[in-house]
Amino acid sequence: MHRKNWLTSAFFISSLSCNSSVLAQNVTRVVIEDKAALYTSDDLLAMQGQTAFDIIEQVAGFQFIDSNNQRGLSNASGNVLINGLPVLNKSQSLETVLSDLPISQIAEMEVYLAGHPFSSTSQYTQAVNIIRDNSKNRANWQVSAKSHKDFNQANAASLQVSTQWLNWDHQLKLSTDKNVAYSVTDYTESNSQNISYLNGQEQYQESIENISTGITSSKVMTGSVLQINALLLKEHYQEDYKRDWQNNNDESGNEAIKDKSQLDEYELGFDWQQQAIAGEQSWLWQVTGLLRLRDSDQVAFTTEQSDSELTLTQFKQNQSNTEQVLKLASQQPALWWQPELGIEVSHNRLEADTLEAHTAESKITTTSVSETRAEPFIASKIELNPQWQLYSKLTVEYAKLSSQSNTQYETQSRYLKPLIKLSHQAQNGLQSTFTLQRKVDQLDFSDFLDSQGNDFGREQSGNTELKPQQSIELSYELNYEAEDLWTLNTRAFWQKKRDIHEFIRFENGDWGVGNAGHAYYYGLDINISIQTNQLLEDSLINAFYEYRDANYDDPLTGDRAISWLEPHSAEIEFRKNGDWYAWGVLASLPNTETGFYSEEIYRQKDRATYDFYAEFDLDNDMQINIELEDAFGGEYLFDRHIYYPDRTGKLDYRYYALEHSEPSLTISLSGEF
Repeated sequence: MHRKNWLTSAFFISSLSCNSSVLAQNVTRVVIEDKAALYTSDDLLAMQGQTAFDIIEQVAGFQFIDSNNQRGLSNASGNVLINGLPVLNKSQSLETVLSDLPISQIAEMEVYLAGHPFSSTSQYTQAVNIIRDNSKNRANWQVSAKSHKDFNQANAASLQVSTQWLNWDHQLKLSTDKNVAYSVTDYTESNSQNISYLNGQEQYQESIENISTGITSSKVMTGSVLQINALLLKEHYQEDYKRDWQNNNDESGNEAIKDKSQLDEYELGFDWQQQAIAGEQSWLWQVTGLLRLRDSDQVAFTTEQSDSELTLTQFKQNQSNTEQVLKLASQQPALWWQPELGIEVSHNRLEADTLEAHTAESKITTTSVSETRAEPFIASKIELNPQWQLYSKLTVEYAKLSSQSNTQYETQSRYLKPLIKLSHQAQNGLQSTFTLQRKVDQLDFSDFLDSQGNDFGREQSGNTELKPQQSIELSYELNYEAEDLWTLNTRAFWQKKRDIHEFIRFENGDWGVGNAGHAYYYGLDINISIQTNQLLEDSLINAFYEYRDANYDDPLTGDRAISWLEPHSAEIEFRKNGDWYAWGVLASLPNTETGFYSEEIYRQKDRATYDFYAEFDLDNDMQINIELEDAFGGEYLFDRHIYYPDRTGKLDYRYYALEHSEPSLTISLSGEF
């Protein structure tokens, strides 16, 4: 699967540290175990690509696992490291981070398809370690322009500077971008007999502006490495809806919604790791800390005008989020069972004020959520033989949660989260991994708040007594490479989920996200890459397919899938590489999402889309990229079936909308000096 992120706001990522086996202030060839493949800078240049993520996508047999934005440090870094350390910044995805790292800054890349030595990614079977070249000062830049409907102007710029100062390696990143999207929607409402009684049109515009400044500084010391990072991020988001409608009685009306939000985010983190010294068998320690502050303001104005009345509604919400986390871990790689133990402690807090003002009344709600979590763990990695490896981990989670809105609620919970992973690497290029684990999902603090969905005027009541989802998961992963001709990556899983989150109606008549019993959830991922030199020299086809299904016993509708599940999702890419160029086409096949509400079944469908891209190397270390997204336009279908609130199952009315968007063209120019 290949998708360029030329428009995503650039984010500072790289840091100098060292490999777990070798310390180096300048570029030093790292000693690689037999289980690792080493890609030199010449190898990377021959693979055709301009960023680290471009290269990682082309590594045969490797399944990239992105980071997440969850609180805490566990599972928040993905399975790609830079100089032996995980990417500590959490405000943007790991894919975005790697998409902003030029290959000119990469000296070597280690690929571990099994048995990697990095404790910070021990929960993953595979890992990639990118070794940055810090032998000289350099600056990388990128500018881009976008054409989409009436928006034709420069939309992004970034500058990344790498320099050495006072025996520290410093990486400074500045970036800004602005993206605009337009669409036009025709919609109708019809009664239970499918007779239309209202028609209308909606014009939609979305604007996102980002400015980010980040610095990461790292220093290799005697027997250890220290990394410190800081980030400032500002984001402005705005949505504008203009809707006109007319019914069968020639009555007309209109609705206008203007929704603005402003986000200010600050992040400060550090990571200190003790390194192994030849001949010594002592325990190795690691200390990691993170402080993240997020302040956001949202204001939404809704004006509804009909022949008989005028309605004004205002929704305003201010949020302040604080996340503090500290992790202490130690490992002993010299022992046969390679033990690792540690503890992660975090404190998270949300304060929010919400105003809902209508023509006749207004309501202000103050909500606070406070969470303290402690997660001690012990893990072990055992080499059963050269082909088989066993990894096991036991985490004990203690969480104290207190929330207050109209009422006060406090709960304490304790969970045992075991993980057992058995991996096998055959001589013929086949890798298999069996995993059994218990998961406890983090609570999304936004589900505790009143919220407003402007797209269809929905308002959701916060739930201050929400419990986390739990699941038991059994999965099997298979990776196979057939003599550089084709590769296959698959994963199948089955889950039993408890306390699942669904939209339910509360005792006071409001509705929102709540715990709704249990469900069985299962899926399959298939990713195949085939060399097609017989069709066109230096070409390949990448195909990705994802299947999801679930069984949930809904007390109102009976057995159904869980909300927002896409049964089928697929992408197919054809790519041609040349000495100084590359081009390709990416087709995303149609998919459907379904949401279930107390009195509504909502489906969202889209049609197949096609993206075209081309990459060219110019003189003076410059590159130009051209991408045509939604080449034939996008089309999205929204279908809502609204039932009577007495829960008789009788259809009240149906809402049908068809949205159209136009293609967009982006041209990016990048280079180094």
